[in-house]
Amino acid sequence: MRGQIISRRSLQGFQARYLSVKRWQFFGRLDFRRQSVPFWMAERCFRVWIQEIEGDAFEGSCRWWRLNEAGAFPDKPAFYVLLSGMRISKYPLILSWQEIAGDAELDYFWLHGDVITFLKDITRLGSKFEIAYDL
Repeated sequence: MRGQIISRRSLQGFQARYLSVKRWQFFGRLDFRRQSVPFWMAERCFRVWIQEIEGDAFEGSCRWWRLNEAGAFPDKPAFYVLLSGMRISKYPLILSWQEIAGDAELDYFWLHGDVITFLKDITRLGSKFEIAYDL
């Protein structure tokens, strides 16, 4: 399932304000072992990972938001994520992604998180982005 294409301006404006009022638990980057990954394969890996997470979350409480640079697949595969509603620490999440697809860098949002800074840091990469979410 393809996400919504959005401009950098919209992402740093409306999306950042909308996301900043939500409570997030984790934020980070999900990478892939392979250097070239088609989007359908990346999407499948992400869905498997999210289903595992939802199994560890409180009933119906798992929320996620995902971003990738539009046109990044297959040559620059990476997802940036915000996650909430988990009953587990970041380490099982990282291990689970590593088993499925590649490297994961996740951190606790409440320690270092600021949605606006997070989005500004990653949106310097390009001008159009694709988002997908379950809020």
